[in-house]
Amino acid sequence: PSLNEEDEAATVESLANIVTEAGGTLVANERMGRRRLAYPIQKQDDGVYTRFLYDAEKAAAHELERRCRLSDRVLRSLTVRLERGWALAAR
Repeated sequence: PSLNEEDEAATVESLANIVTEAGGTLVANERMGRRRLAYPIQKQDDGVYTRFLYDAEKAAAHELERRCRLSDRVLRSLTVRLERGWALAAR
């Protein structure tokens, strides 16, 4: 949450590149904005939410999760696998 706009955009872009480098397709990269967290995480009360919708192999998802865990700029991440019908409707 303490990042400026340029650093935030660079972080999101680097995470989006993980999917495309692994041969996947990034369907949506949606910035959901700055919001208050339900509870403080690492003494932070608010955060910037971003949603990725992508179609890729499991290896790409594992690598994205790994990089999010290692990054100091990401407070929390969640990966959800959608069923084919839900994924098509989400596009």
